[in-house]
Amino acid sequence: MEASDVATCNAMNMCTSREEIVLQNLQAMVPVDSLIGKTVGLYFSEERCFPCVKFTPKLISVYQRIKQMLEEKGGEDFEIVFVSNDRDQSSFDSYFATMPWLALPFGDPTVKSLAKYFDVQGNPCLIIIGPDGKTITKQGRNLINLYQENAYPFTVAQVELLEKEIEEAAKSLPRSEYHAGHCHELTLVSEGTGGGPFICCDCDEQGSGWAYLCLECGYEVHPRCMRPVAPAGSIEGSKENVYWKLGRDVGIFSSPFFGHFNITFVSSLLN
Repeated sequence: MEASDVATCNAMNMCTSREEIVLQNLQAMVPVDSLIGKTVGLYFSEERCFPCVKFTPKLISVYQRIKQMLEEKGGEDFEIVFVSNDRDQSSFDSYFATMPWLALPFGDPTVKSLAKYFDVQGNPCLIIIGPDGKTITKQGRNLINLYQENAYPFTVAQVELLEKEIEEAAKSLPRSEYHAGHCHELTLVSEGTGGGPFICCDCDEQGSGWAYLCLECGYEVHPRCMRPVAPAGSIEGSKENVYWKLGRDVGIFSSPFFGHFNITFVSSLLN
């Protein structure tokens, strides 16, 4: 057994050294042996951490979709255990109350031991442990950001499959496009042609692999976030640019009411 696997097994043994250690909610506890045979995510997080507060709602949504998928499929199960780094019981209680999964009790000494075993350098961090008790990946957060529920069961084989599917899908994408949220032409790139890990300028989510990149200013978006428009030199493109500039000048695109009504309103001003 490799050293990393020994550390994982030791950490899980520490979790199972007491009969009831995992909180189901703020009032009830469940036996930790209910996790045996499941894929488990150890979610290191805290309420006062902005990246944590931003990532948690996404993780909740993905968790619920994975649970639904496995319930329909049958034979497998997935669970997350919140490992808190909150400063006090009140912060823990209010943060955990937003979560649909389990948690280690606030102040449990196992929290520090797990953080040490898994060498957690910062929050949020999602460690994925397989049904056999061995670490699958320490990059659960990145995989959730990149692939959502499709990341499950987070194995190397699953990631390779997803990457192959993305590569195949990219073959049918246009080599360049104009995007409604940007003024320059965007070029399709991959890690081998000038791309790499990025934060999408449209949805503000993490990306990797294929992307549409502006070679002039570095603006970059997921292929799924592209909203193709006609080039600025065309009749349609010129009209769209006028719409966007007028909308920017009068402030309607920052309005919560931005939508079809505002586009129609701007159109009426131009005609």
